Amino acid sequence: MKPLSIVIASAEAYPYVKVGGLGDVVGALPREFTKMGHRVTLFLPLYRTIDIDRFGIKPVKNVKPIPVDMAGRTEWMRPFSCEDKTGFKLYFIENSNYFSRDGVYTDPKTGRAYPDDGERWTFFARGIIETIKALSLSPDVVHCNDYQTALVPVYIKEQGILPDTRTIFSIHNIGYQGKYDPSILSFIGVGKNRFYPMSPFEFYGKVNFMKLGIEYADRITTVSPTYAEEIKTPEYGYGLEGLLSKYSHKLSGILNGIDYDIWKTENNPNLPFSYTSEDLSGKRMNKLELIKELGLPKEALDLPMLGIITRLAPQKGIDILEEIFPRFMMRDITFVLLGTGEPDYEEFFEKMALSFPKKVSANIRFDIGLSHRILAGSDILLIPSRYEPCGLTQMFAMHYGTVPVARKTGGLTDTITDFTENPESGTGFLFEEYDPEALLKAINRAITVFEDYPTWRKIMIRGMRKDFSWHQSAKIYTQLYTE
Repeated sequence: MKPLSIVIASAEAYPYVKVGGLGDVVGALPREFTKMGHRVTLFLPLYRTIDIDRFGIKPVKNVKPIPVDMAGRTEWMRPFSCEDKTGFKLYFIENSNYFSRDGVYTDPKTGRAYPDDGERWTFFARGIIETIKALSLSPDVVHCNDYQTALVPVYIKEQGILPDTRTIFSIHNIGYQGKYDPSILSFIGVGKNRFYPMSPFEFYGKVNFMKLGIEYADRITTVSPTYAEEIKTPEYGYGLEGLLSKYSHKLSGILNGIDYDIWKTENNPNLPFSYTSEDLSGKRMNKLELIKELGLPKEALDLPMLGIITRLAPQKGIDILEEIFPRFMMRDITFVLLGTGEPDYEEFFEKMALSFPKKVSANIRFDIGLSHRILAGSDILLIPSRYEPCGLTQMFAMHYGTVPVARKTGGLTDTITDFTENPESGTGFLFEEYDPEALLKAINRAITVFEDYPTWRKIMIRGMRKDFSWHQSAKIYTQLYTE
């Protein structure tokens, strides 16, 4: 395959800016493409939180600030750039009005999306288009991610630019679609005559950015084969199931991978001890260090430690976990949580830590280093999601020798083999019904097997030896780019 010129657009990418799993994915994929010999350009907003000195981010030479008409008001866009240490180019869309804020997606003071959310992402898309024009870029592919970049394929088609370029739109989570009042049309630059029932620009009285990405992109992807099927059903489609069924011929599911340069059990600066599938002794030592770090009693070393690293939101199954929590705390176990989210959930786990001080550690914060140590120190990782497009934590967990207990949905189905059904190849424990009792039974199944260490060790080792690298995913993406 000849090298491709690939433009990727996203609202986040590690290590420049990361809020969730999208940041991990878009941080890793350009690096993998670059290793394969492709020429990659990544577009991000220049948030105030990005460390421009650390990354050497500077204004693009010979490109003056570009005026962008936002519903009759002129906003100025200036592209900045740097080169990633692995060799690909980044362009950052700068505008202090839209991106010089404390939060990426939400206002930290309110926990809600910014009132001008639609304007921000419209400006970002227009900034990408203007930069492509100013620099005379002519990529083979423009790959957009989630609703924040969904207008890019719209502008490419509507303006008739880049006629030989394929556009790809990836849905990472269909629960977040970017739905706005029709007044956003004047910011997009589209007349009200385009807003009528069943038009691309209309969705139940709103303008839906994700719908526009689906309508205008040449191909649609999502982040696991199972999720690609699920989102064509009313249970998972969030109102877009009909449209996705209509376009099923251009929809495919490609599993995310994980970056083994970051998520590793050997020579990991976030872990006190290294270990491998051949020598698991370091995992037990990491568990002991985690117990000390979190102030749990040393007796916890020989008890099953259940970890959860998650956004505290209804999608993540926190409600069913909350319902059974006092009951499974009656067992001889410890429970470690890392995450932030809805205040009611945060308060619940803080109360549980006070009620069970020797058994529960609730860490209501974002802490990448601690996430590595919880993955290495826990025996079981809970992922009771209502839905999970792909999920990365189950892959991290298995690579770290921690056995997932997860709901059978989306990418969890594609990456975890249930031990109960497949004792010779199982890597975790799955439950089907979104139900507290089903979750409790799965936890109890796992704890029972944990007490049989030779069997448990086999499950751990099978998980650690699974290949979740980005290389396979990147190969499938490049095939899609050239079809």
